Amino acid sequence: MQELPRLPFPGLHPFELAAGYLEGPAVRMVTTQAGDPAWLVTGYAEVRDLLSDRRLGRSHPCPERAARLSGSIRLGGPAGGYTSERADHAAIRRLLNPAFSARRMARLRGFVRDTVEEVLDGVAAHSPPADLRVCFSRPLSARVICELLGVPYSDRDDFAVWADEASLLSEPERSWAAWGRLVEYMEELLRSKRRRPARDLLSDLVVAESPFSVAELARLGAAVLFGGYATTALRVDFVMAFLLACPDQRALVQESPALVEAAVEEGLRLASANTHGIPRYAHTDLEIGGVVIREGDGILLNTPAANRDPAVFPDPGSFVVTRSSPAAHLAFGRGPRYCVGAGLARVELSEAVSAIFRRFPTIRLAIPVAELRQVRGTTTEDFEQLPVLWDEHRCLS
Repeated sequence: MQELPRLPFPGLHPFELAAGYLEGPAVRMVTTQAGDPAWLVTGYAEVRDLLSDRRLGRSHPCPERAARLSGSIRLGGPAGGYTSERADHAAIRRLLNPAFSARRMARLRGFVRDTVEEVLDGVAAHSPPADLRVCFSRPLSARVICELLGVPYSDRDDFAVWADEASLLSEPERSWAAWGRLVEYMEELLRSKRRRPARDLLSDLVVAESPFSVAELARLGAAVLFGGYATTALRVDFVMAFLLACPDQRALVQESPALVEAAVEEGLRLASANTHGIPRYAHTDLEIGGVVIREGDGILLNTPAANRDPAVFPDPGSFVVTRSSPAAHLAFGRGPRYCVGAGLARVELSEAVSAIFRRFPTIRLAIPVAELRQVRGTTTEDFEQLPVLWDEHRCLS
């Protein structure tokens, strides 16, 4: 029997998805990073349809026999109860939706805008060069998610370490231990909020009538903190990196601020993080792309590859802020599991891009684009560093 291709496929640069994800059939069998067989889905139409297909789920009828996709605690294998998954997910969305509603995001935009300016004040106070990850994207995402959840910002150094280690793909012991510490921390906060509720999401979770225990709510809170901090910071980094690496597109945005949101969507489309894919398991036999997938099979929905499908996005590897319908990308998923924090991420990204190029009009990469590297072996795959320079005499305080 021919040996199956093994994930992850090697990539050359953060801006370029490895050829292995872009070549070959849209649905094909591979060997996961954990060494198990699974279906890799890379075509836009197939990924789009399966993201909202109710015949797939995160749970498995026999979890101990399920294909492992990696050593990650969060994305490495099945999650949730096989018979209760749909009802549990609907209940979770009912709890979270009010906090992430369009009206709530509109009210939060002012806080995000002020926070962006405060973080940039700190950047301006130091002489270049600076690592944009350290001085901008991570402090920004941490402050915003702390405000929304009701997490003390003074605890950021602790939860940053736990989030980074929980994202490891090939060190399951460290990943599980870090995730456990993050959940314990959330459980402590929830118990405190129950005694003294405030106007924040954790208080809303713990006082609401729901079928979930404090321990279950703690896992939910940990997932929201992880996504709002690590995943959002990653997306800020990628959008900024593309704009810094493409001076013609950056000039268009600086000349026409109305293009900021389009630039954000284009950066979201091209961000090549999470190349291992979104995990799912087949809850029944099904056919997709002419391939029969059997009940219980592991499936990896590769949104970075889908977002580079030339049938949907002409010249798919290029960063083009004037692209028509850039929001057709699948970076936030689709269907019932569409990312609940997508609206907040877009607010943070648009405010970040608008402010940074206004206040630092000469900001630029401090190293050649070819030298940018990603941290491999994690669920986020952020840049190792994103060093930038600017002309201090042209910096707006």
